[in-house]
Amino acid sequence: MASGDNKLKTAQSKKVTRIPLSRERVVAMARRMIVEDGHEALSLRSLARRLGVTAAALYAYVDDKQDVLRAVADAGYQKRAEKYQEIKTKDPLKKLLLISRTYVAEAQESPELFQLTILFPPIGVRNAGKDDTDVGQPTFDIAAEAVKQAMDQGQLRKGDVYKTSIAIWSAVHGIASFVIQGADFVEGMETELVDTVVKNLLSGLGGPKSVSK
Repeated sequence: MASGDNKLKTAQSKKVTRIPLSRERVVAMARRMIVEDGHEALSLRSLARRLGVTAAALYAYVDDKQDVLRAVADAGYQKRAEKYQEIKTKDPLKKLLLISRTYVAEAQESPELFQLTILFPPIGVRNAGKDDTDVGQPTFDIAAEAVKQAMDQGQLRKGDVYKTSIAIWSAVHGIASFVIQGADFVEGMETELVDTVVKNLLSGLGGPKSVSK
């Protein structure tokens, strides 16, 4: 009997404890895979394989691949919003500049995740009907609020806050897209490029010709 008991204990010790499947775990693994290989390579089948389950098991937690991508993008936007909220300056123009720097730096640090957020841009800067959720809108609204404050304080010409915000977003997004294409920049040149474009844009919108660092 003792020998049998030892064999049972040995068999039990070899059992791998499975981590319960959850939507959070599915999204976390999808994020990891996107960082490694890009969102184009992700499929529910490959995701299930990495999680050690069947593809059918995933449907209890996600609707389809688009739902997974949206969830990963949403988590990325939430982290971006947290970074924006950490900018404490009371000068709205300086806040817009720092937000722009953060946006480009984030793209450079994690290009694959940045490419994913492009699939779910804020309302107003995406194709009608492309996606009916507000993923990405909170981060855009933080910048738009800074634009409104600048207008209220006379730092920018009075106008359509949303259209002005889109103009700034488009310029900064263009820089970010250019940077992640692998442009050979010397250290610090990305920040210099952001500052040059944003300061000149703000100046053209009625702001001062220079924004304090």
